[in-house]
Amino acid sequence: MELNVTDQGFPESLDGLKPLQKAYNRVAFFKSAFATSMVLTPDGAKPLGSSGSGFAWEWRTAANYHPERYLAFLTGALNKFNQMDGAETKYQLN
Repeated sequence: MELNVTDQGFPESLDGLKPLQKAYNRVAFFKSAFATSMVLTPDGAKPLGSSGSGFAWEWRTAANYHPERYLAFLTGALNKFNQMDGAETKYQLN
């Protein structure tokens, strides 16, 4: 799901985005440029991982610009989910 917080705001039902919302509200620059990828639990309550900043000037280090780093970010989030109490089914990336 893509969420444009500049236009749509932060949904109240996605508690897992609260850390991002705090950062977004603290830094005025973020109102004009704020990009990242987040993985949340299926209910949206908890963050499982963030790809970090998507700023163009961070292209050397940001996972968003390197497929192998982005896959590692997704794999880490999936592993965290699979290790959570109550995760009935173990999932894997294909």
